[in-house]
Amino acid sequence: MKLIERKIIAGILCVSATSAVSADVLVSNLNQSSTFTPSSTGLLTNSIIYSSQFVTGTDLSEVFSATARLRNASGFGDATYEAYIYTDSGMGPDSLVASFDSTPTIFDGGGTQTVSFTSVAGIALDANTAYWFGVRNTTGTYMGWEATGSDAESSTAGWTIDDEATYRSSNNGASWQDYTATYGGKVFKFAIEGNTVPAPGALVLLSVGGAIASRRRR
Repeated sequence: MKLIERKIIAGILCVSATSAVSADVLVSNLNQSSTFTPSSTGLLTNSIIYSSQFVTGTDLSEVFSATARLRNASGFGDATYEAYIYTDSGMGPDSLVASFDSTPTIFDGGGTQTVSFTSVAGIALDANTAYWFGVRNTTGTYMGWEATGSDAESSTAGWTIDDEATYRSSNNGASWQDYTATYGGKVFKFAIEGNTVPAPGALVLLSVGGAIASRRRR
């Protein structure tokens, strides 16, 4: 293998290895005012999943964590949560892209807390594509997720949070329902953190440029 080829591969591996450490806020509406906290009980029977839609920017992206403002009331047991990313069907969430690895807990009566989910390997997302971020609890029988009526968000990557939110009353194929229309234009509050990833051709060009510069210095 030629020296320049080894430098290209090393550069690509270096980008992948450091991405989780230097994750940015790809999109967030957590700073928007909370206008409503919907809640459901009997969740272990109905297995309710709430979800909100977001759209990626012009670059490929790798997601390493997500954050949501969740609530557990008193008298319903400890609530342990799972989070997911789904593709978009045009009518709501479609196929599962990935589940986050961590399953955080809010203890019985813990109220509203900022809950974080992590993905060790990272979740790769396409550019300029709609996805859905979903959350449900696997223990406890109560769940609340703060919502906002604002359509504003912040992003380091040109992502947006669309004015679309849904819920599904079971995990066995039941259809998704329009949460936003039911509750007057409100969407759930969350943030997604990770890195944008240059296209493979751009990575090679960057690596080649670095290798050439290094050779010139010698």
